[in-house]
Amino acid sequence: AFPRNRWWVAGFSWELSSTPLARCLLGQHLVLFRTAAGEVGALEDRCCHKELPLSLGTMEQRGLRCGYHGLLFDALSAFPPPIKGPNPNGFGPFFCSIGQGKLE
Repeated sequence: AFPRNRWWVAGFSWELSSTPLARCLLGQHLVLFRTAAGEVGALEDRCCHKELPLSLGTMEQRGLRCGYHGLLFDALSAFPPPIKGPNPNGFGPFFCSIGQGKLE
């Protein structure tokens, strides 16, 4: 088993383009993306509504849009506005940063 409370390299900065990037890290399916503002995001690769992989969505100015019903996710929220409160499905953003060209 891998320790989960550590920083792991999930990819490289140059891999984050205008399309979402699907990755499996430590058995967890993730979608990695960069917003138009340059923010880096890492979310569970499934929409909180119908569990469609978010990596099949599209990037827009404000974030990642799910391809099924069009929910919009930004780099910091795994639950799109205007929904407020705790996420009942257990979705949450993963903290990430870019250092020395690596997405961690």
